[in-house]
Amino acid sequence: MLLNDGTYKGKQILSPASVKTMLGREWIYDDKAKNGNTYGGTILSYGLGIYQMDGKSTARFCKDTEIDLVGHTGEAFGLLSMLAIRPNTKDGYVYIMNGEAVEEDEDARSAGKFSNNYIWAETLGDAICRNVFVR
Repeated sequence: MLLNDGTYKGKQILSPASVKTMLGREWIYDDKAKNGNTYGGTILSYGLGIYQMDGKSTARFCKDTEIDLVGHTGEAFGLLSMLAIRPNTKDGYVYIMNGEAVEEDEDARSAGKFSNNYIWAETLGDAICRNVFVR
């Protein structure tokens, strides 16, 4: 079940089919065909503005546990953010932060240690995985 199948406080806001379509995969990267840009291995599949972060891929946010997430990251004008939902649960998280100390694409210190995500996204995601998702 994703997003309570479109139900909020007992009221149907979106149909279950709409939720499934919104969070589904419309494009999947094929390494043999080289059918698109993965942004350094961070985005390996994409839907309608949502991408899937498979727990065992370079897009993952959990270092030692395979936890799949769907969501979207954002960055613009110093804002860094992410919405991540854990499929088939009621778990997810949002973070919003104001900038970083290094130029993300120009400074090697911004690179993640175990994924192709930025270090700050990886650090926050892994902390949530270890302290919230894995109990």
